[in-house]
Amino acid sequence: MDVTEIYASARREVFETCPRVALPAAPGEAILLHRLTLHGVAPWAEGATADPMGRAIAYFRPEMPGGIAAWLESP
Repeated sequence: MDVTEIYASARREVFETCPRVALPAAPGEAILLHRLTLHGVAPWAEGATADPMGRAIAYFRPEMPGGIAAWLESP
């Protein structure tokens, strides 16, 4: 089942209508979110700096038996 279009539409609506909650993190910190939390990466704030190696973001999404349907339907 391809959910790309409906997901993109829902994401746009949520980002336009829900209050934004910023979760700033220092280098080396991690943030753990519920798998159904809609999230994004904000543009850098004015004056923000980074290590010469740059800025990296990694997402960990474990595979689940049953695929995407199990992921969406599990508690």
